[in-house]
Amino acid sequence: MTEYFGKTKIKILLVGPIPPPFGGIPAYVKSLYDAKLDHIEFSLFNTAIPSWVIPFHREGERSYSSLFKDSLWESLKKIFYVIYNFARFIWFLIVIRPSIVQVFTSSYWGYWRNWLFILIAKLFKRKTIFHLLGAIDLFYFEVGNFHKTILRRSLNSADINLLQSPGLEAWAKQYSKKEVFGIWNGIDFNLIQPKLISPPMPIGTFDGPIGLTVGNLSFNKGTLEIINALIILKEKNISINWVFIGRGDIQHYSNIADQNDLTKSVIFTGEITDSEKWQYFHHSSFYCLPSFAEGQPISIIEAMACGLPVISTKIGSIPEMITDDLNGKLIIPGKTQALSDAIQVFALDSKLRNAMGRASLDTCIERHNITDLYNQLSKIYFRIIAN
Repeated sequence: MTEYFGKTKIKILLVGPIPPPFGGIPAYVKSLYDAKLDHIEFSLFNTAIPSWVIPFHREGERSYSSLFKDSLWESLKKIFYVIYNFARFIWFLIVIRPSIVQVFTSSYWGYWRNWLFILIAKLFKRKTIFHLLGAIDLFYFEVGNFHKTILRRSLNSADINLLQSPGLEAWAKQYSKKEVFGIWNGIDFNLIQPKLISPPMPIGTFDGPIGLTVGNLSFNKGTLEIINALIILKEKNISINWVFIGRGDIQHYSNIADQNDLTKSVIFTGEITDSEKWQYFHHSSFYCLPSFAEGQPISIIEAMACGLPVISTKIGSIPEMITDDLNGKLIIPGKTQALSDAIQVFALDSKLRNAMGRASLDTCIERHNITDLYNQLSKIYFRIIAN
């Protein structure tokens, strides 16, 4: 290709979802697409499946069998849309003629679909980056031997594999002969809105500490685990309030909370604006995301940037983000009693919350600045073109 430091730019096609749905990967893709990087021109191929294909309350399901969960018609719609997307992707390659195709993926059935984008791009002689934003190590551990073989093959398909942390980089290098880089997710601190004196309603009426969870309500995100932990604490007469922000099966989880007399202390906001989200972060006492599968959650980085201590699980990159008893608490996924104990510690000790919150902010400033992320990505883009 011609001189990059003149008028010519590197054309990069980003292949991934943008909001809606709302979640870590769409937020990451949208942030990068909107970024202004020197000598780089982004185009976007949106892989988000619209609500007429899969209802938003189904977001986050990992099981392959979920393809046939509702009806034959629902399954056919999904299959048709995937095939249509591949045809549209080929059209993008022909018309846009990108130099680099960067494919973002999570795990499970979406991983295999997104790997096919890599293979198609390679057929068109494009440089490729496979950007793994899910719990790839857990995914590998859970699948059978045949799928492990295919997964190792997939890690040797793209020119470069990107993962979310040095730890995941080391994991992937066991199986990939291609270049592998682990770079931290970042946050633009300029986008964090200042704390207002008045908290958003109804938490302005809450008395006592407030736990916060942001993300699609689902089993995989540990929504039920949190509610069960709150039930345990209620039986011990420990006062704690909770805010769930995000879409999903709100009615289902709201009913469980109501049935256990948590109506006055637990709220489900549904989808809210960014301005509202930042105020909930600012006025909460700590953050909690007891997921069963994660890569490196953007919501945890947002919580750290707002000076909140974090309770989460020992999966993906989270143990590299959260140091137990320094800036948060780490538990094993699905251990409800351990989750309840961790919440109890934060509910009863404001000094500990404040100390860990300061440590969270320090870690975030040092490691998760969006400028550092973009600088590293830019170097990788020029590196892949030069090879």
